[in-house]
Parts: sequence; C-alpha cells; structure tokens
Amino acid sequence: MPTFDEKVKDRLKELISMGEKVRSSFKPRASSTSYIRDEALTWHWITMCLNFISRVVGKNTEHYRVFENSATKEYIRNPSEIEQMQGVMLAVNSDIEAGFLLDRDLLITAEAFNDVLEQAEYLLENKYKDAAAVLIGAALESTLRKMCDRRGIEVSSRDGIDSLNIKLATADDPAYNKMVQKQITAWADLRNNAAHGYYDKYTHSNVEDMDKWVRSFIEQHMA
Repeated sequence: MPTFDEKVKDRLKELISMGEKVRSSFKPRASSTSYIRDEALTWHWITMCLNFISRVVGKNTEHYRVFENSATKEYIRNPSEIEQMQGVMLAVNSDIEAGFLLDRDLLITAEAFNDVLEQAEYLLENKYKDAAAVLIGAALESTLRKMCDRRGIEVSSRDGIDSLNIKLATADDPAYNKMVQKQITAWADLRNNAAHGYYDKYTHSNVEDMDKWVRSFIEQHMA
C-alpha cells in the first residue's frame, strides 16, 4: 500500500502532467495573436493545484503566492502564463524530491483532524457526548500514530491509543512526559467506554474536557 509521501508525489506528477495538457490546449486564433483554450480543463487544473499547494506546502509560502497571483489574473491570455504556474508546480516537485517538504504531511493531517474535531464539537453542542467521544478518540489515536511514524517507531494496525502512548512515552527520546502519558491513558479509557456502550461511566463535561485537551495536544505536536 502506498505511503503518504508516495501518494503526495504521485498526485503532484499527475498535476504536472495535466498542466502540460492545459498548455497544449491553447491554440492560436486565425488571423489573431490571441488564443482559444479548453476552459473547463484549465480551471479544473488551476483549482486542483491551488488546493494541493495550500495543503502540502501551505498558503503562507512563496509557492502559493506566485501560483495564486498567476491564477487569479482577470484573464489568462496565453500559454506562457500557464507555463509560469507549471514552473511553480515543478518547484514544489523539486523541493519535495529534495526532502524539504515531506514533513508538511503533519499539517495536512492536522487539517483533517480539525474537520473531525469540528464534527465532535457539533455533536457536543447537540448533547451527543458518546459519538463525540469516539470521534475525539479517533483524532487522538491518529495523532499518536503519525507521531510514531515521524519518529521512526514501528507500529502495526493493531496498535491503539494505549500501545501507541506507551511507545511514544518510553522511547529513547520520549515524545512527552509521564504526566501526559497518564492523561492520554485516561482519555483512552473514556473513548473505550464510549465505543463499548458504557455511557454512564463518563459525563458530557468529561468529553468537553477531553475535546479541549486533545485540541491543545494536536496543536502542540502536529505543528
């Protein structure tokens, strides 16, 4: 199964290839210096590239700024402007191949976690504490798994919050202290109670506390 980094690289190659098709779609008009082009293909490609750069590299980067400036012109008149944007995609590719941007997957994961936690917050607001606890637990488990990946700690699909927590806390270079380890164990217990239907073993307030703690933990360790 492809790793995350392999998926990023494959997607980037697809976008660069698609950019060549966009450039090739520009055809000069008869008796004119202007061009006709495949409008749908052009804007489809631009949208996907902006989404890719914002998620993998980030919006506060030169890559995103240059691409966006070219993409948001009132009208893209000729293939040279597509070539400018394609140049940005090639620069992103070079940086990724050189290993400069691979840790950006942590930010992508953080964005995905925010989506999950927003769902959990909505559930909490509507008094669905049990479903919210399961979602928050899933975000915490995924965070711990990604932290293990970053540190080169071997994990398997069978590892849950408790085993991942132990691996991170007892590594040669521990990811966090014993107090944090103990708190994660408590949240794992709450998530397990929610997943197995022991709803009377925790309160709505407990899940709210879990939500706040996990959000803070993700911000600290996934940035």
